[in-house]
Amino acid sequence: MVRIDINVTPQGINISGDGIPQGNPSSNPSQGQPMQKIYLNAPTILRYLVGEDAQLSDLIILGNKPMMTTDKELYEAIGCIAKYDDFKPTKLSKLFEVVDVYPHRDLTRSPKPLLTFEKVEIIRKEALKQQLTQDKQKDNKTNTKQKQ
Repeated sequence: MVRIDINVTPQGINISGDGIPQGNPSSNPSQGQPMQKIYLNAPTILRYLVGEDAQLSDLIILGNKPMMTTDKELYEAIGCIAKYDDFKPTKLSKLFEVVDVYPHRDLTRSPKPLLTFEKVEIIRKEALKQQLTQDKQKDNKTNTKQKQ
């Protein structure tokens, strides 16, 4: 049996346990500090799969930072993809390649909740809102440069 301890803090998620490497990727592993991983939630995964967020795509494609998610978050993100979205299966393949996926049931001791239409709308709104905010920031920078 393997024991995994997960501590969620504002600074990130600390994972430690048997079989999981200890230490910060940029620090000396012999210091015994828990490894910091970036947690990807459903809106972030959806934004990567169907959006044009260059910073997020670079983070995942390069895979130089440890990342994790749960099967529930993946299930929700994939369930939110609409017919008209520009979904590329190669992005999903890359996501599985670089992100550690943990079972929701093992971490929470509860079953996965059903994905409802209301939840889909909330996830899509959050993912697309972040995408629209970034697009507006790019437009503002472009307009400022053109005015100068």
